[in-house]
Amino acid sequence: DFLAYPMQLRLEQAEEHTPKEGDFKLPASFVARPVKGTELAVHHEAQVALETEWNKLRRKVVWDEDTVREKSDVIREAQRNGTTAHFGRLNGLCFEKNAELPVTDPQRKYKGRVVFLGNRVQDENWTQALFQELGSSPATMDAGKSVDAYGCLPGYGIEQADAEQSYIQADLQG
Repeated sequence: DFLAYPMQLRLEQAEEHTPKEGDFKLPASFVARPVKGTELAVHHEAQVALETEWNKLRRKVVWDEDTVREKSDVIREAQRNGTTAHFGRLNGLCFEKNAELPVTDPQRKYKGRVVFLGNRVQDENWTQALFQELGSSPATMDAGKSVDAYGCLPGYGIEQADAEQSYIQADLQG
Protein backbone atom coordinates (compact mmCIF):
# COMPACT_ATOMS: atom_id res chain seq x y z
CA ASP A 1 0.00 0.00 0.00
CA PHE A 2 2.82 2.43 0.78
CA LEU A 3 4.28 2.11 -2.71
CA ALA A 4 0.88 2.54 -4.32
CA TYR A 5 -0.04 5.70 -2.38
CA PRO A 6 3.16 7.42 -1.18
CA MET A 7 1.82 10.99 -1.49
CA GLN A 8 -1.38 10.20 0.36
CA LEU A 9 0.53 8.65 3.27
CA ARG A 10 2.95 11.54 3.46
CA LEU A 11 0.08 14.04 3.55
CA GLU A 12 -1.71 12.07 6.25
CA GLN A 13 1.46 11.92 8.34
CA ALA A 14 2.04 15.68 7.94
CA GLU A 15 -1.52 16.44 9.02
CA GLU A 16 -1.14 14.30 12.15
CA HIS A 17 2.01 16.13 13.30
CA THR A 18 1.39 19.71 12.12
CA PRO A 19 -0.23 21.92 14.77
CA LYS A 20 -3.08 23.97 13.34
CA GLU A 21 -3.72 27.53 14.42
CA GLY A 22 -6.83 29.26 13.10
CA ASP A 23 -8.18 28.53 9.63
CA PHE A 24 -4.87 28.98 7.79
CA LYS A 25 -3.86 26.04 5.62
CA LEU A 26 -0.49 26.01 3.93
CA PRO A 27 -0.89 25.60 0.15
CA ALA A 28 0.88 22.69 -1.53
CA SER A 29 3.36 25.13 -3.08
CA PHE A 30 3.96 28.81 -3.55
CA VAL A 31 4.34 29.35 -7.27
CA ALA A 32 6.18 32.27 -8.84
CA ARG A 33 4.89 32.21 -12.40
CA PRO A 34 6.98 34.03 -15.02
CA VAL A 35 5.08 36.88 -16.70
CA LYS A 36 5.84 37.09 -20.43
CA GLY A 37 6.31 40.36 -22.30
CA THR A 38 2.90 40.24 -24.00
CA GLU A 39 1.16 39.78 -20.65
CA LEU A 40 3.35 42.44 -19.04
CA ALA A 41 2.18 44.92 -21.67
CA VAL A 42 -1.48 44.57 -20.59
CA HIS A 43 -1.23 44.16 -16.79
CA HIS A 44 -0.69 47.51 -15.10
CA GLU A 45 0.16 45.89 -11.72
CA ALA A 46 2.98 43.89 -13.36
CA GLN A 47 4.36 47.03 -15.01
CA VAL A 48 4.32 48.88 -11.68
CA ALA A 49 6.12 45.98 -9.94
CA LEU A 50 8.89 45.98 -12.54
CA GLU A 51 9.22 49.77 -12.57
CA THR A 52 9.39 49.75 -8.75
CA GLU A 53 12.39 47.40 -8.90
CA TRP A 54 14.18 49.55 -11.51
CA ASN A 55 13.57 52.67 -9.39
CA LYS A 56 14.79 50.96 -6.20
CA LEU A 57 18.11 50.14 -7.90
CA ARG A 58 18.38 53.67 -9.32
CA ARG A 59 17.82 55.20 -5.86
CA LYS A 60 20.62 53.03 -4.47
CA VAL A 61 22.86 54.23 -7.33
CA VAL A 62 23.71 50.72 -8.50
CA TRP A 63 24.85 52.22 -11.80
CA ASP A 64 25.71 55.75 -12.85
CA GLU A 65 23.42 56.95 -15.63
CA ASP A 66 25.18 60.35 -15.71
CA THR A 67 28.34 58.85 -17.26
CA VAL A 68 26.69 56.84 -20.06
CA ARG A 69 28.56 56.97 -23.36
CA GLU A 70 28.14 55.44 -26.79
CA LYS A 71 29.43 51.87 -26.80
CA SER A 72 31.32 52.46 -30.05
CA ASP A 73 33.21 55.40 -28.45
CA VAL A 74 34.20 53.29 -25.45
CA ILE A 75 35.40 50.47 -27.73
CA ARG A 76 37.54 52.84 -29.82
CA GLU A 77 39.03 54.43 -26.70
CA ALA A 78 39.88 51.03 -25.14
CA GLN A 79 41.48 49.76 -28.33
CA ARG A 80 43.45 52.99 -28.79
CA ASN A 81 44.71 52.97 -25.16
CA GLY A 82 45.29 49.20 -24.95
CA THR A 83 42.87 48.83 -22.03
CA THR A 84 40.03 46.40 -21.46
CA ALA A 85 36.40 47.50 -21.36
CA HIS A 86 33.68 45.06 -20.32
CA PHE A 87 30.10 45.38 -21.54
CA GLY A 88 27.16 43.74 -19.82
CA ARG A 89 23.38 43.79 -19.97
CA LEU A 90 20.58 44.22 -17.47
CA ASN A 91 17.34 42.31 -17.86
CA GLY A 92 14.00 43.12 -16.22
CA LEU A 93 11.94 40.10 -15.17
CA CYS A 94 8.47 39.91 -13.72
CA PHE A 95 6.82 37.09 -11.77
CA GLU A 96 3.39 36.54 -10.30
CA LYS A 97 3.90 35.24 -6.77
CA ASN A 98 1.43 32.70 -5.36
CA ALA A 99 -0.08 32.23 -8.82
CA GLU A 100 -1.85 29.04 -7.73
CA LEU A 101 -4.15 31.00 -5.40
CA PRO A 102 -7.48 32.47 -6.53
CA VAL A 103 -7.24 35.78 -8.43
CA THR A 104 -8.96 37.60 -5.55
CA ASP A 105 -6.44 36.39 -2.92
CA PRO A 106 -4.34 39.31 -1.53
CA GLN A 107 -1.23 37.06 -1.34
CA ARG A 108 -1.23 36.83 -5.13
CA LYS A 109 0.89 39.70 -6.46
CA TYR A 110 3.44 40.71 -9.07
CA LYS A 111 7.14 41.03 -8.25
CA GLY A 112 9.76 42.64 -10.47
CA ARG A 113 13.43 41.68 -10.61
CA VAL A 114 16.35 43.23 -12.47
CA VAL A 115 19.26 40.89 -13.11
CA PHE A 116 22.70 41.35 -14.58
CA LEU A 117 23.31 38.84 -17.36
CA GLY A 118 26.75 37.71 -16.26
CA ASN A 119 26.88 35.04 -18.94
CA ARG A 120 26.77 37.72 -21.67
CA VAL A 121 29.67 39.97 -20.63
CA GLN A 122 32.08 40.75 -23.46
CA ASP A 123 35.12 42.95 -23.86
CA GLU A 124 35.93 45.57 -26.53
CA ASN A 125 36.94 42.77 -28.95
CA TRP A 126 33.68 40.79 -28.44
CA THR A 127 35.55 38.17 -26.39
CA GLN A 128 33.61 36.45 -23.60
CA ALA A 129 34.67 37.70 -20.16
CA LEU A 130 35.67 35.06 -17.59
CA PHE A 131 34.97 35.45 -13.87
CA GLN A 132 35.95 33.43 -10.81
CA GLU A 133 33.21 31.13 -9.55
CA LEU A 134 32.78 32.16 -5.90
CA GLY A 135 29.14 31.33 -5.21
CA SER A 136 29.16 27.64 -4.35
CA SER A 137 32.40 26.75 -2.61
CA PRO A 138 32.21 23.28 -0.99
CA ALA A 139 33.40 24.58 2.42
CA THR A 140 30.50 27.05 2.59
CA MET A 141 27.99 24.38 1.57
CA ASP A 142 29.30 21.97 4.24
CA ALA A 143 29.16 24.68 6.90
CA GLY A 144 25.52 25.43 6.06
CA LYS A 145 24.57 21.77 6.25
CA SER A 146 26.31 21.44 9.62
CA VAL A 147 24.35 24.39 11.01
CA ASP A 148 21.10 22.88 9.69
CA ALA A 149 21.88 19.55 11.38
CA TYR A 150 22.73 21.29 14.67
CA GLY A 151 19.42 23.16 14.57
CA CYS A 152 17.51 19.87 14.27
CA LEU A 153 18.75 18.65 17.67
CA PRO A 154 16.21 18.77 20.52
CA GLY A 155 16.29 22.11 22.30
CA TYR A 156 18.18 23.94 19.55
CA GLY A 157 17.01 26.21 16.76
CA ILE A 158 18.59 28.18 13.96
CA GLU A 159 17.74 31.40 12.19
CA GLN A 160 18.77 32.75 8.82
CA ALA A 161 18.73 36.32 7.62
CA ASP A 162 19.53 37.78 4.23
CA ALA A 163 20.73 41.29 3.55
CA GLU A 164 18.29 43.41 1.57
CA GLN A 165 19.42 43.28 -2.06
CA SER A 166 22.77 41.83 -1.00
CA TYR A 167 24.17 41.57 -4.52
CA ILE A 168 24.22 45.35 -4.94
CA GLN A 169 26.23 46.00 -1.78
CA ALA A 170 29.66 45.20 -3.26
CA ASP A 171 31.32 48.29 -4.74
CA LEU A 172 32.71 47.16 -8.10
CA GLN A 173 35.50 49.33 -9.46
CA GLY A 174 38.14 49.06 -12.14
